[in-house]
Amino acid sequence: MLQFFSLLTVGLLVCIDQLIKVIIKLWLEPLQNVPLIPNVLHLIYVENTGAAFGVFKGSAVIMGLLSSIIFIGGIYLIVSKKLDTSFSHNKFDIGLSYTTVILILSGGLGNFIDRIFRHYVIDFIAPVFIHFPVFNFADCLITAGLVLFIIWMIRFWMEGKEQEKKQAELKLQQKQAEKQDD
Repeated sequence: MLQFFSLLTVGLLVCIDQLIKVIIKLWLEPLQNVPLIPNVLHLIYVENTGAAFGVFKGSAVIMGLLSSIIFIGGIYLIVSKKLDTSFSHNKFDIGLSYTTVILILSGGLGNFIDRIFRHYVIDFIAPVFIHFPVFNFADCLITAGLVLFIIWMIRFWMEGKEQEKKQAELKLQQKQAEKQDD
């Protein structure tokens, strides 16, 4: 059931991403600047041939391969239930792992659809209070997923350190018990 809802959520997020991009394309002219919050956040319609935040411009083959790997890997992790057992030990970690994959997969798929059908990705969110590339909703999903992935990995690492500490304490107790028996 979790797999079904995960895939449904991916589909919903991709639809939201594509709907926003269609609205932006219909509403804004290329490079038109519309302040949402003056001097903070603007809408600017940009056709990006690179990856998130404008990196790898003009590398359609690399981006297509990377997107395909992310798509296949994400679907595999959800459908195979690997997220239930391989990386997670409790309900919080299982939820965190699914959310991470859902966000990265949704964002990657949203931008992949743009690359396949438009040969570019529609970017439109422009923070103007700092010098930063224009990005889109799918990029936000990917970034949020990567932040959750880092949190997940830190938890996984800390859990491993805690296990090492418990094992060291157990060995110490066993040695002390052996000395008392002598």
